[in-house]
Parts: sequence; C-alpha cells; structure tokens
Amino acid sequence: FAGGIVLPMAPEQATVLYHGNALAARIADAFPEEACREPFAWSGVKPETIQRIQDLGVQRLIAEAGSFGRAFGGAAILIGTDSPIGKPLDLSKAGEVKFLEVHDRRTLEPIKFYDDPRAPEFGRAEFFKLPGGKEWHTSHFVIFGGARTAPAEKKENRGWDYSVFQGIEA
Repeated sequence: FAGGIVLPMAPEQATVLYHGNALAARIADAFPEEACREPFAWSGVKPETIQRIQDLGVQRLIAEAGSFGRAFGGAAILIGTDSPIGKPLDLSKAGEVKFLEVHDRRTLEPIKFYDDPRAPEFGRAEFFKLPGGKEWHTSHFVIFGGARTAPAEKKENRGWDYSVFQGIEA
C-alpha cells in the first residue's frame, strides 16, 4: 500500500508464496481442484474430440491453470490447432486439437487490447505474445483469472487480476 494506492503483488512474491508456503498453495489450489474432482460431463461435442482432449489431460490442465490463475493473477490454456495463430480461432474449421499448454501471466504477455468501448471484449487482451516471440489471438486461449479485480486496477495491471495472495507478505 503506497499513498492510498494498492500495488499489485510482484510475480516473484507470488512464486515464493505458492511454492514455499503450504497454506498459500492450498488457497490457490482448493477451488480448481474441487472443480476438477469429478469427471466432466460433455454435451454437444463429438466423441472423438472428447477422447482427444481427455488424452491430452484437459481435466488436470484446467486444475493447473486455475491454480496458477489464482496464484499469479492470471493464466491460460493455449489450444493448439491447425488454425492460423494470428486470426480468431474458428472451431468449425480448426480440425483436431493438437496440443493444450498451460501458461501463467509470467510467460503470457498481452500486446494489444480491444479498444472499442461498445464491444463486450473492451479492455481485454486481443493478442498475447509467448516466449519465442509468436503472437497469438486471444481466442486460442482459455483464460483463468485471479482475485476479483476492479477494471481500473486491471488496466494498470496490463489486463491481469490481482493474485489471491494480494496483501499477504512473502
């Protein structure tokens, strides 16, 4: 807290808490683990698609991304398909899911934001850059948030939420 302004927790502090404090890790992990405890019920999805994403460990990856989102203020699962990465993902033309990859906000850099105030996506990232420099359209990701964060603070935090550890000293 500095002069009436709440500063977001540095990712390094969240890392120390998540990996070095069992109670903090439990705070981050409890909801995602509970949400993924039972097998998912699927509807409207082709059986071969369900089998493929189950083979890729989707339930474990959702729990992981949920935990990292809570701990670090944001995370995502990248959905790898044959679709062009710089264009919106069209699931009807995407073909088979090739891979699912978890990234937390430390490796997921928002580089362009939706700027039309009338659009439902206003203020959210439109493109992310991953290590290696590739720029991906946001529709290739399933985003997981952290602690509930007001829009003004999210804007100051490059679109990310606060960590659920905000206010805990590392």
